[in-house]
Amino acid sequence: DKPKFFTTAQRSALTWHILQNTQYEEDDKSIGIGPLLSDEVFSAAYPLHESNHSVLKGEDIKTDRQFLYEQWAHPRNIFKQQPLNHVRRYFGEKVGIYFTW
Repeated sequence: DKPKFFTTAQRSALTWHILQNTQYEEDDKSIGIGPLLSDEVFSAAYPLHESNHSVLKGEDIKTDRQFLYEQWAHPRNIFKQQPLNHVRRYFGEKVGIYFTW
């Protein structure tokens, strides 16, 4: 399944890797987003979330982001058990470990 081949965290990491390593001019020093941020060409750089977080009535949950919003991040779920595997799959290992402890 092509859309699910990489997790959201892996897609974000790949996107960030491309931003860090893409050459934007001919010289060897013009590589990555870092120099562009330092020169204030861009004010910030970060990967975006996938799709909308909300689920309409009668609609099925289609993305990890929608699942996390409905089952974890919504205020009505404050005392429910955290879906740690979904958190890890969406945000990555470091954030998953953070929420485990």
